[in-house]
Amino acid sequence: MSSKLHVVARYSLSLDASGGMTRLLLWSDDGGALAEIAVLDDDRSVPLPRVSADLSHGSGFLHRSSLPALLDLLRNEPLVYVALEDEPVQSIRIHS
Repeated sequence: MSSKLHVVARYSLSLDASGGMTRLLLWSDDGGALAEIAVLDDDRSVPLPRVSADLSHGSGFLHRSSLPALLDLLRNEPLVYVALEDEPVQSIRIHS
Protein backbone atom coordinates (compact mmCIF):
# COMPACT_ATOMS: atom_id res chain seq x y z
CA MET A 1 0.00 0.00 0.00
CA SER A 2 1.37 3.41 -0.98
CA SER A 3 0.54 6.35 1.24
CA LYS A 4 1.92 9.75 2.11
CA LEU A 5 1.26 11.77 5.26
CA HIS A 6 1.00 15.57 5.07
CA VAL A 7 0.59 18.21 7.80
CA VAL A 8 -2.29 20.64 7.31
CA ALA A 9 -0.97 24.19 7.82
CA ARG A 10 -4.23 26.02 7.14
CA TYR A 11 -7.64 25.60 5.61
CA SER A 12 -10.29 27.64 3.84
CA LEU A 13 -14.02 27.05 3.58
CA SER A 14 -16.05 28.36 0.65
CA LEU A 15 -19.79 28.60 1.21
CA ASP A 16 -22.17 29.25 -1.66
CA ALA A 17 -25.42 30.83 -0.42
CA SER A 18 -27.10 30.33 -3.81
CA GLY A 19 -27.19 26.56 -3.34
CA GLY A 20 -23.91 25.82 -5.09
CA MET A 21 -21.13 23.61 -3.83
CA THR A 22 -19.51 24.12 -0.42
CA ARG A 23 -15.79 23.36 -0.56
CA LEU A 24 -13.12 22.88 2.06
CA LEU A 25 -9.50 23.37 0.96
CA LEU A 26 -6.59 22.05 3.03
CA TRP A 27 -3.18 23.67 2.50
CA SER A 28 0.41 22.65 3.26
CA ASP A 29 3.08 24.88 4.80
CA ASP A 30 4.56 25.70 1.39
CA GLY A 31 1.17 26.94 0.11
CA GLY A 32 0.33 23.90 -1.97
CA ALA A 33 -3.18 22.49 -1.92
CA LEU A 34 -3.27 19.11 -0.17
CA ALA A 35 -6.94 18.29 -0.54
CA GLU A 36 -10.15 19.74 -1.88
CA ILE A 37 -13.22 18.37 -0.14
CA ALA A 38 -16.65 19.03 -1.66
CA VAL A 39 -19.57 18.93 0.75
CA LEU A 40 -22.68 17.07 -0.42
CA ASP A 41 -26.21 16.92 0.95
CA ASP A 42 -26.72 13.94 3.21
CA ASP A 43 -29.16 12.23 0.83
CA ARG A 44 -26.58 12.06 -1.98
CA SER A 45 -24.14 9.21 -2.46
CA VAL A 46 -20.48 10.05 -1.95
CA PRO A 47 -18.26 9.42 -5.01
CA LEU A 48 -14.85 7.82 -4.57
CA PRO A 49 -11.97 10.24 -3.92
CA ARG A 50 -9.16 10.90 -6.38
CA VAL A 51 -5.51 11.06 -5.39
CA SER A 52 -2.63 12.27 -7.58
CA ALA A 53 -0.10 9.68 -8.75
CA ASP A 54 2.65 11.28 -6.63
CA LEU A 55 0.36 11.40 -3.55
CA SER A 56 0.80 15.19 -3.27
CA HIS A 57 -2.89 16.13 -3.36
CA GLY A 58 -6.36 14.72 -3.65
CA SER A 59 -10.02 15.57 -4.00
CA GLY A 60 -12.92 13.98 -2.21
CA PHE A 61 -16.40 14.41 -0.83
CA LEU A 62 -18.19 14.26 2.49
CA HIS A 63 -21.75 14.61 3.73
CA ARG A 64 -22.88 17.96 5.12
CA SER A 65 -23.62 16.36 8.51
CA SER A 66 -19.91 15.45 8.83
CA LEU A 67 -18.65 18.99 8.23
CA PRO A 68 -19.03 20.30 11.83
CA ALA A 69 -16.86 17.48 13.23
CA LEU A 70 -14.17 18.06 10.61
CA LEU A 71 -14.15 21.83 11.25
CA ASP A 72 -13.94 21.15 14.98
CA LEU A 73 -10.89 18.94 14.36
CA LEU A 74 -9.22 21.61 12.22
CA ARG A 75 -9.89 24.40 14.73
CA ASN A 76 -9.04 22.62 17.95
CA GLU A 77 -6.26 20.12 17.29
CA PRO A 78 -2.67 21.44 17.29
CA LEU A 79 -1.66 19.15 14.41
CA VAL A 80 -3.94 17.76 11.73
CA TYR A 81 -2.73 15.37 9.05
CA VAL A 82 -3.95 14.32 5.62
CA ALA A 83 -3.04 10.80 4.60
CA LEU A 84 -3.29 10.19 0.86
CA GLU A 85 -3.38 6.56 -0.23
CA ASP A 86 -3.59 4.90 -3.62
CA GLU A 87 -3.91 1.21 -2.71
CA PRO A 88 -6.02 -0.89 -2.41
CA VAL A 89 -8.33 2.01 -3.37
CA GLN A 90 -7.61 5.73 -3.45
CA SER A 91 -8.48 7.35 -0.14
CA ILE A 92 -8.07 10.56 1.83
CA ARG A 93 -7.93 10.35 5.62
CA ILE A 94 -7.93 13.48 7.77
CA HIS A 95 -6.92 12.95 11.38
CA SER A 96 -5.03 14.34 14.35
